[in-house]
Amino acid sequence: MVEKEYMETKPNNESRPRPRVLAVDDEPVNLTVIAGALFNENYELRLAESAGAARQILTDWLPDLVLLDVMMPGESGVELCTGLRRQPMMDAIPIVLVTALGASDHRTAGLAAGADDFIEKPIDIDELISRTASWVARGRPQAKPAPSRFPGACGDRILQAASELATGRRAAELANAMAVAIGERR
Repeated sequence: MVEKEYMETKPNNESRPRPRVLAVDDEPVNLTVIAGALFNENYELRLAESAGAARQILTDWLPDLVLLDVMMPGESGVELCTGLRRQPMMDAIPIVLVTALGASDHRTAGLAAGADDFIEKPIDIDELISRTASWVARGRPQAKPAPSRFPGACGDRILQAASELATGRRAAELANAMAVAIGERR
């Protein structure tokens, strides 16, 4: 089972973090194809075989791109995409649906769910590499903070804490920073 498997690519000798890609597909062979194609492209890659496994990974790891299979047992890729788009931290992260379905109604459903692009199966390796690079090159979008319900400096500290989570800090660190910001902890 591939769920929660962590796959690192070659070490990055640069000081900036490697772009993060989450690939979700119920077929291990498809995850192997994606991992093999992106291995030498200097991405930090995580793989999930189900929507549930993907949600678990996303609890403490924010990707720059999600590659998402449409047809999965249980929660489909379109349903997962809809759910991810409801989460403020995932709202602006590109989601590319990977599908064997060429029918326009599936594409329409994917676009309505918030998908940004499609890659058809069988996966063309060159297309996967170029589309991944294209979406990642756009850079990780900054989350748009909601208007603060807390006035002044307190609200600013909460927004700063949320911004830090969006740039890679762990959820526990965010919770602690927010507790400090609202005076629950010192």
